[in-house]
Amino acid sequence: MYKGLAYPVKASKKGLLKTNSDIDLIKSDIKQILITRKGERVMLPEFGSKILDFIHEPLDNVTCSLIRNEIINAVSKWENRITVNKNNTTVTPYPDLFMIKAVLSFYTVINSQEQQLVLEISKNGGVTDWQD
Repeated sequence: MYKGLAYPVKASKKGLLKTNSDIDLIKSDIKQILITRKGERVMLPEFGSKILDFIHEPLDNVTCSLIRNEIINAVSKWENRITVNKNNTTVTPYPDLFMIKAVLSFYTVINSQEQQLVLEISKNGGVTDWQD
């Protein structure tokens, strides 16, 4: 069982820092990897990803392919509790909404059930959970 601080950091009902466990913790850690720019952490300059570098690029299939590869590579490198399912990991452009939808599919060491993290990467607001 995994247990750690929730991301984003919030207070719990008791006034303590909120924690996550297992799948929720892994998903929040993946989000941290994806929104941290490479070079941002002084003592760990290779940590993170370059997906925010694509925010002002055209929302086309080429950019989506580059973002997909960056997500797969960054998460595979920094999150050792999962195995990325590359076949079911997708990035879809929504040019009219100025955003893309990224679906990261993965298996955890906790169980063999496929999990998904669905994110919105927006030209306006960075990376957030996908809202249907």
